[in-house]
Amino acid sequence: MIGQGRAAELLYTGRSMSAEEGLAWGFFNRVADPALPAALEAAAELAAAELRACHDEENAAPGMERQPRRGDRDGGAGAGDLHADAVFRRAYEAFAAKRKPVFEGD
Repeated sequence: MIGQGRAAELLYTGRSMSAEEGLAWGFFNRVADPALPAALEAAAELAAAELRACHDEENAAPGMERQPRRGDRDGGAGAGDLHADAVFRRAYEAFAAKRKPVFEGD
């Protein structure tokens, strides 16, 4: 969202960006102080938009149709999703323990 150069700058230097800088770079949509009332307002807007949303694929904008996930035929989680979750969990646990992940052919 902020571009490779800016992202690399933050990553390589470890510096934090201010709220104003993030807003100027387009990393944030809005900045508010205090944050809680603004967050609750945004949540209410999203909830109202969801109620108005059209879930009919025929009326969806091009490219906005529901895309099935791997292994998803009837809307439920398929075996592919469960496998990916297990692999991710193993990788995350290894990362958190600061050790190399072990993938056993799965």
